[in-house]
Amino acid sequence: MITKSSILISYKNKEVLREKIANLLGATDVDFTIMEYDYFDVNEYKKRIEASSISPDENSKYIEILSNVFFIYEVDFGTSATSVESNYFPAYIDFISQVLSLQLQCDVLTSFKPLSGDEYCPVTYFSNGKEIVNFISDSSNFWAGVLWVKRQLHNS
Repeated sequence: MITKSSILISYKNKEVLREKIANLLGATDVDFTIMEYDYFDVNEYKKRIEASSISPDENSKYIEILSNVFFIYEVDFGTSATSVESNYFPAYIDFISQVLSLQLQCDVLTSFKPLSGDEYCPVTYFSNGKEIVNFISDSSNFWAGVLWVKRQLHNS
């Protein structure tokens, strides 16, 4: 059960973005907030890592996407733990994100926050409606503590 998810998006028009998301969500039990994305400079982060000779434990594909794509907005999604949507929230937000990426011809990076952790885990990177990177099938440490993914991998 997942109740928080987030996307980074490169689309510029906030009002069009808000309208598209509202239409895609319809009457579901999902709330969303659109904020400007300006947390940190990924290139500065990469320089500090290289200068300190520390090997980052993050997935290098994720860092490369953050440094190569100019994301403008972060959209936070939330639902209640008792909602039907919480049972498939990362997949649902991935669907919404791929549709947004296709309709708005932009880049979208999806992630979710597991109930057991503080860090968001990346899920998928879409560009112009196409899935470019799927982090679920990756063997990175992002997924080490996520119970539903462990079950999925062991059942395969």
